[in-house]
Order: sequence, then C-alpha cells, then structure tokens
Amino acid sequence: MPVLDFVQVEPARLPQHTTFFTLGVLAHRHGWLDRLDARTGWLWLTGGLLAMALLFAVGADADCFGPGALNAPTALWSAYESALCWP
Repeated sequence: MPVLDFVQVEPARLPQHTTFFTLGVLAHRHGWLDRLDARTGWLWLTGGLLAMALLFAVGADADCFGPGALNAPTALWSAYESALCWP
C-alpha cells in the first residue's frame, strides 16, 4: 500500500516500524549506541550475519518457518524476524 506515492507500507508492520523509528530517535538523542563497546557491536553483527546465512541456507519457505497460526514454527519465524529487526 503506497504512502506519499513512494513508500510501500504493509499495514500489519506499521507498529513494528513505528517502534523501531521511535527507538532509533531515542537512541540518537541519548547516545545509546555511543555507550556500546566495539566488542558488543561485532558480536551482534556476527550473530545477525549467521542468522541471515541460516535463512538463506534453509530457505524462508522451509517447514521450520510456519505460514501463520498459533504454533511453534510461526513462533520461530516471529522470533527470527524480531531478532534481525528485518521484515
């Protein structure tokens, strides 16, 4: 669904995007990222890259990632997506 004729927005993800935007503004204003040491940043980067590699290796259509419902595969996909912060 287009917003302002150029931004494609999925209404179901608006709360997530709004939350991430707000947290980003707060992190900038309060210097949260400046307080992190390089080791922590590298650790999170490594974890994110490994999780992304896992998704590409397994495939997003794999049975371990559910299509939607109240079950373990769907919970796994939701946790994975939230950890990467990337829909």
